[in-house]
Amino acid sequence: MSEQNPETIPSGWDLRVNRTHAGKPSEWVIGAEHDGIGYAAEATIAATSAEPGPDIANWAAETLGVVEVVFVKTSDPEVWLIEIVY
Repeated sequence: MSEQNPETIPSGWDLRVNRTHAGKPSEWVIGAEHDGIGYAAEATIAATSAEPGPDIANWAAETLGVVEVVFVKTSDPEVWLIEIVY
């Protein structure tokens, strides 16, 4: 039996990793672009790695009030789109 990919919908939010001056990951940021305001952060959490793992996915889902999310890589290596699993 093959594994099926979850069905997802775009959320309008993204996940970004901020780095220290030394280049180490410092925090994960959930945010979105808003007309007239620009990028606004919704929540942050300390980063322990440069790639989002299951713990960050659980935190993002809880922050956004959904059951599950997946991250979709973008052309920027420090930004992932957040999609909601339904």
